[in-house]
Amino acid sequence: MKNQNTQITPIEIKQANITMEAKFPSWNKQMSWSDYEKLIVDTPIETVIVSETISLNSEDFNQFKQNLLEDQKWLSGKGGFTNSDPKHNNNRLRVCVYVGGPNAGTGVDHNFGILVDPSGFGYARYCGKLC
Repeated sequence: MKNQNTQITPIEIKQANITMEAKFPSWNKQMSWSDYEKLIVDTPIETVIVSETISLNSEDFNQFKQNLLEDQKWLSGKGGFTNSDPKHNNNRLRVCVYVGGPNAGTGVDHNFGILVDPSGFGYARYCGKLC
């Protein structure tokens, strides 16, 4: 269940436009990152666009990973899919933000952080991992 009382404030939000390979399980709306990690194993790879990197302090990042269904103002209106992209065989690409700990703003790290596609909502509706 969503808890409307816990707002996390990012340390930094940086614009990006990075195309990467990732895995997004088809099951969405999981409460915690550990729930997604179990589903990622058998998930096919897809190409995504990372539109922003969002840095949280370590405590907030850990809280975010355990409460993905909580609304966060900084996720609202983001994510979704692009129109068909001629560079990628006219496929529509998922647009997501990279949320990580204090060093997330220095670049996207395959081992640390979560890709989030809120699909316009204010919570982490779909979560994935870089490949």
